[in-house]
Amino acid sequence: MTDELRARLSRGRTFAVLAYAVPPALGLTMVLLLVMASQGRAEVAQRISVAYAGWPGIILAAAVVGALFRADAPHNWPGGAGAFGAFAGFFTGMTAAAYVRDLPLPVVGLLMLVGTVAGFYLGWLPGRYARAVVLQPFSTDLADLPIEVPFPARGERSTVLRVGTIEIAVLGGRFPLEDVSWVGPHRIAIEGKQEFPGKEAKSVRLTPGAAVRFTTPTGDWVFPTDQDEEAVEVIQRRVDAARPLLDDEASA
Repeated sequence: MTDELRARLSRGRTFAVLAYAVPPALGLTMVLLLVMASQGRAEVAQRISVAYAGWPGIILAAAVVGALFRADAPHNWPGGAGAFGAFAGFFTGMTAAAYVRDLPLPVVGLLMLVGTVAGFYLGWLPGRYARAVVLQPFSTDLADLPIEVPFPARGERSTVLRVGTIEIAVLGGRFPLEDVSWVGPHRIAIEGKQEFPGKEAKSVRLTPGAAVRFTTPTGDWVFPTDQDEEAVEVIQRRVDAARPLLDDEASA
């Protein structure tokens, strides 16, 4: 693992924590300012006390925990940070609406909507940047970092094969690296579907072109991706790295 990749990971995780935490922190600050401004105005203070209820602080704490918990999953940073930002924006908008007396219901809804959308993008945009810091430019040496390495499906960018340090995950299906007996490039000639196991079986559309194929005791699995060679190398390196640990456990 190069010093450059270590620096990228450290920098990306720092931005990820900020992406998760800053929108809720801004929401908490805004709500506290509104609470302070309501002092001496009993009617306003009573209205916003219910809306306040400590929610911004709870969201901020949960966001920080969420960022630390998913520090190994750069692919999830934009969505996670956006979700916490949206929650914080919603409660901030609700508190702002409660601060003003007798607002029409459509205006209240608009404030909540604006707060939610603004909070989402305040988290999603820096979360996306944090992800790019770690994953771009792409290198198979990312296999040496303690993170999930994602490979998007061709034609379905939201469907991702995630190669972790202990398992491969895709569409809810999880395959321990110790169970992977073979991995290699594959060529899809005819369009079809590959169903993956999980609590709810889901399938990915197999489009003609490059793919990665791996074998486990439960069968052969094909995933369509234009990064087939990179995916094969990352999976193989992760499997090879896991084998000495398994051998040590077996001999203990």
